[in-house]
Amino acid sequence: MLLSDTLEVAIGVTFIYLLVSLFITSVVEFIESIRRKRGASLFHGVMEMLDDTGKVGSGEAAARALYSHPLVQGLYVGDIDTATRNRVLPSYLPSKSFTLALIDQVVAGKVNAAPTKATLPDGAPIGERLRFAAERIENDQVRRALCLAVQVGGNDLERITKHLEGWFDAAMERVAGRYKRHTQHLTFSIGLGAAILLNVNTLVIADTLSKDATLRRAVVAQAEAAHDIPKTDEAIQRITETGLPIGWSDHARKLAFANTDLPGLREKLFSYLQLAVGYLVTALAVSLGAPFWFDVLKKLMVIRSTVKPSEPQPSQQFPPDSPNPPRGDSASVAIGSLALAGTLSGLIDNDIYAAAPAVGDKLFEEWE
Repeated sequence: MLLSDTLEVAIGVTFIYLLVSLFITSVVEFIESIRRKRGASLFHGVMEMLDDTGKVGSGEAAARALYSHPLVQGLYVGDIDTATRNRVLPSYLPSKSFTLALIDQVVAGKVNAAPTKATLPDGAPIGERLRFAAERIENDQVRRALCLAVQVGGNDLERITKHLEGWFDAAMERVAGRYKRHTQHLTFSIGLGAAILLNVNTLVIADTLSKDATLRRAVVAQAEAAHDIPKTDEAIQRITETGLPIGWSDHARKLAFANTDLPGLREKLFSYLQLAVGYLVTALAVSLGAPFWFDVLKKLMVIRSTVKPSEPQPSQQFPPDSPNPPRGDSASVAIGSLALAGTLSGLIDNDIYAAAPAVGDKLFEEWE
């Protein structure tokens, strides 16, 4: 098989990954819109920031006081109790709003402050007032963070808030990373279920493309027409129009279970294992997200456009009756095509954990 044919197989497989990824992403977004876990994850992350050292859950009162400040309360409807009960907490929190709300609530003595009769003279600088209030906080972690901010910024409110914003951003990176991993695990689970229910088997698709030149060219033509990432309904329509063995039609079922009727227990087990691997590879691939596979598809198209003209014409190739014509094994072609697409992924600046990537890329985007 020519290199351009192998590239076309890789393009066909990548195109299917792109279309299926779009479908899976829409399902994940629908589930997340019902669960509303994003806002809850953010609130839990703020709680962890404000937790006292060694006392899990001790930061809830401080987090509630922070969310009750007008700068934060404007991001959701109702009070904090209603928002928590109805799961309508904000899914993002600007670092500037967090730091100003925290400073204001601390100075007002609403964040785990111990009672005291000591006072500061009127007109005291912001740094002195914040240090005075912070030293009364019973939460060791919050007290140390605020005192360090005052030590760094002095009486300069901008420098103090800048330091606290860095503390907040570092904590939110951890929260966002944890949520993205959760989303990717969810995307993989849904992708595996969809691969089995819709019979999207990578090995079967690659093998079919390697053997059927007409089908391969038709799928590549569809991929070439994809100048932008298609919408979900368009992606589903394109999947059905490819003519590939996807779904549970008689033809697709026959190809999927082609080797399961072989004699011998070992052969049967190997064929079923191969079938399971095909579904597993599909689930792993679609968990990378549609933007990733769209970038890979564009790279493959560029390579194909440079390789195709340089290949020998049919008259220059080995005749069918040649004593030793080059032959290609369909399984090797399928594996080689996937390896080529995997190698190209190293050329793309894309974070794997942006998985359930169409979802993950939008997570906490206001913090960045």
